[in-house]
Amino acid sequence: MRKRWVIGGLCLAVLLGVGYTGYWFWLAQTFQQNLALWVDQQRAMGYRLAYAADGPHGFPLAVAIGLDDVVIESPPGQAPWRLITASKLLSLSPWAPLSLRISDGGERVPCNVRWTADGRDYDIVVDGIDTTLHLSTQGDLPAIRIAGDSVDVREDGKTIAGVTQASGSVDFLPAMSHTESSVEFRLAARGIDFQASRAVDTRTEQTHDWLLAGQVKGPVPLGPLPTALATWSNDGGRIELTEFNADWEAATELSGDGTVALDERLQPVGSFSAVVRGYNEAVDAAVARGFMTPAQGAAAKFWLNARAEKDDRGLKVKLPLTIQDGFLSMGPLKLARLPIMAWQ
Repeated sequence: MRKRWVIGGLCLAVLLGVGYTGYWFWLAQTFQQNLALWVDQQRAMGYRLAYAADGPHGFPLAVAIGLDDVVIESPPGQAPWRLITASKLLSLSPWAPLSLRISDGGERVPCNVRWTADGRDYDIVVDGIDTTLHLSTQGDLPAIRIAGDSVDVREDGKTIAGVTQASGSVDFLPAMSHTESSVEFRLAARGIDFQASRAVDTRTEQTHDWLLAGQVKGPVPLGPLPTALATWSNDGGRIELTEFNADWEAATELSGDGTVALDERLQPVGSFSAVVRGYNEAVDAAVARGFMTPAQGAAAKFWLNARAEKDDRGLKVKLPLTIQDGFLSMGPLKLARLPIMAWQ
């Protein structure tokens, strides 16, 4: 009897192995065909794609396809942009075939997006990217999970913003009006630096350990990005931040919630309710950067201390934060100069 059980178990293992092997090769072929189909669809829409792909590999734990010399360009007639990367690895787990992972494949390979706006050249360089797209069988937009070692935003070759150890999630939702959410997101990073783009201004503002979570209200229509954003904004679209936390200049802590919209120039404007700790250090930094005179700084400290409350962590003050005219301000204090958003 025991011998029969052993033989039966061996036969079942062989059958499962043969079945799994067949499934893997079917999934590999389907993956390769769907990739080619997606590329054909994008080319039919006017996007220009060039790449070299190897055959599926990774048996038995993954189905992977390596891409080399990847170039994607915007369709003619739209604002020109170009994505370039030397290599990327696309992979699926056989037990989760609807989760597509895009990674560097063991080596850090930068991914570069370039575009030109208002006569200036812009670049976004992402290093150490690891992205997972959770695909839908209903044709809905995928849910996205992304992480990157570093992200640099450059204007005419000069870094104007940098992020380290970034991660986040983005979920797309059906929305018919500006009262409904079309996107839910949660973004975090170890650090972010803003630097003024003007050559004569070398001041840098830094935050560390920041977190943003919230929703995009209202559907964003398809079309060229500036037109789509203008339509979305004019229809009442906005971003509601349900949570934000940031350590600014390693001494000032900000936390709270608020709303961000776009003005007529498609630049961000925002209003937040925040709890601030280390506000005296923020005043000192604002004075050092020339945003305030020493006299104004002294007056601001007097005003802030008059509003302060004390808890088990020390002093804190509840203040409005605003984004207006290219500055992030805390009450009367200009904390940081924000880079101009170039959408065209």
